[in-house]
Amino acid sequence: ELSDVVRIFVTGATGTLGRPTVKKLVAAGHEVRALARSAANEPLLRQLGATPVRADLFDATSVESAVDGCQAALHLATKIPPTSDARKRRAWIENDRIRTDGTRTLVDAALATGVERLVYPSVCFTYPDRGRDWIDTNTEIAPAGMLESTVAAEREVGRFSDTGRRGIVLRMGYFYGPTAPNTLD
Repeated sequence: ELSDVVRIFVTGATGTLGRPTVKKLVAAGHEVRALARSAANEPLLRQLGATPVRADLFDATSVESAVDGCQAALHLATKIPPTSDARKRRAWIENDRIRTDGTRTLVDAALATGVERLVYPSVCFTYPDRGRDWIDTNTEIAPAGMLESTVAAEREVGRFSDTGRRGIVLRMGYFYGPTAPNTLD
């Protein structure tokens, strides 16, 4: 539980999940540092109440510098393709890279700088179809194709946890809200 002010590093702070998360963290009194891939993102991050930190999720040195001094990291970065392209394998290449290489880079940086907690929002679609049977955290996952990269990211969070730190994987489904692309159609 976060009761004191915590310095939190956030990737994907300008996205569908990132914006409301950053707002709530700032409203709760936490200090939020948000990855800014370019100067163009910095005004929005400041508007959300975060301190923009220029970094490249695929550059270990910049991520380590960005996360240094933080107690927690939220890895919310994604590149989900538009619904019209979602069935095309090539549309997921950048998202897969964020999940695999980006998560590995963030975990390495978090381990090197003493981050205590790491949160990764995974997806529930890794579970098999169980018909009417309940699915819970004990249900064995059955990832295929486009979901293999999220399982790789979950393994990275497991590597973080194996050091005695707290790694959290949240398997979520579809998001709906005022900034979600699927509600703007």
